[in-house]
Amino acid sequence: VCKMTIDELIDQFKRHLLDYFDKMDRAPLINYKNKSEIVTEVDLKIDSLFNDLILINRPNDTVISEESISQNGNSTVKWYLDPLDNTVAFASNANNFAVSLAVKDKDEPVASLLIEPFNHRIYETHNGIAYLNGQEIKPYQSWQSFYPVSTCVYVSEKKIEQAKRMLEIAFRNRLSLRMSGSAALDLASVARGKSAAHVSLGAHYWDIYAGFDLLRSAGGIIEIMSENPENKSCGFIASANQETHEAMKSLFKDVF
Repeated sequence: VCKMTIDELIDQFKRHLLDYFDKMDRAPLINYKNKSEIVTEVDLKIDSLFNDLILINRPNDTVISEESISQNGNSTVKWYLDPLDNTVAFASNANNFAVSLAVKDKDEPVASLLIEPFNHRIYETHNGIAYLNGQEIKPYQSWQSFYPVSTCVYVSEKKIEQAKRMLEIAFRNRLSLRMSGSAALDLASVARGKSAAHVSLGAHYWDIYAGFDLLRSAGGIIEIMSENPENKSCGFIASANQETHEAMKSLFKDVF
């Protein structure tokens, strides 16, 4: 039996997060998941906090999180959580990281939450509208070659050659290419008119589904260019508008 609606649970999670970050000490314990990927006690705490909320209030839902084994329920509702998108930034005392949460029902987006706690930004979607701190946001409405485009600095070893081709294309066309460690925040930047597009060779669903919902709700375009369902990841082009999208596809379609 559900004790909370989806909106109520998101609101409670948001309040818990803001309170947690307000009181936290930014000197977390850091461990290595593998030879190059780190996880902090904060990743695990946020993951545990959310899963506890689900178990108590919506035990039949499914949770797919970066930091824990999937919790499989028998309802049609699925939650996608990245407790800290860009853990490296958080661990190095930078502020360009986010908590990313998306919920789907029957594979259709329902609502999303993206919080940059130390930049005081809260992105949300409600009824197909995208908001930043309660104000509706919209992306660029046209394309200019000097508008910034982003990609994620983290790629798997298998995709290094593709990444090199992408960089070569960007350099040859003098694109204002920016590289970051957070696909979620890059998508949010497109949604709020701070960047024209984001091109990703591969990102996990928990990294991007909140950003996807945010950008689509703002009026942007996302096209999946490659997908690996077993790994729960995909490559994609995300654009502010159709003109930008055609420009990005013309440049990068052969990279995928």
